[in-house]
This record gives sequence, structure tokens and C-alpha cells, in this order.
Amino acid sequence: MPDTSPKPETISNGTNWVMIIDDEFDIVSTFKQGLERRGFHVFGFTEPTLALEHFQLNQEKYGLVISDLRMPGMGVRDKTRNQGILDDSF
Repeated sequence: MPDTSPKPETISNGTNWVMIIDDEFDIVSTFKQGLERRGFHVFGFTEPTLALEHFQLNQEKYGLVISDLRMPGMGVRDKTRNQGILDDSF
């Protein structure tokens, strides 16, 4: 019987790791479920500080980070730029 399971998608750097950061759990969950169905390995975070710590430890594995830039209590855009998640062109 042929393998009918979906083949993992990859991003231009060859990885299939995606990080979702949003303070709303439902948004994180929706993105996570959709991307996992496409074969991506997804980590979802509602706490930006935990996301940044995880990213620092696994930066080379990520091909994409999707983030809410207006999270309560933290300037995520500045924090992510300082941690190297966003580049200066954004």
C-alpha cells in the first residue's frame, strides 16, 4: 500500500520548524493546527519571553517566526529585533 501521509513542507532554509507567538491562545492553536497538517514542526507560545528563550536555544532550526507585534506588557517588535528574530528591513 503506498504511503499517503503528507510530506513535510520546508521553508527556503531547508527546515520545517515554525514558531507562533501571540497572546491569544486560540490564534496560536489555529495556526499550529493548520501548519502541522501541512507537515511543519510548530512551537506555539503565548508568553513572548519564553518564546525568545526557546528561539535563542534553537535559532538555527527555525525557518519562520509568526508573531503578534502588539502583545500586552512587552514591545515584541523591539525584543525580537534585539534577539535577532527580526531583521532591520522589517
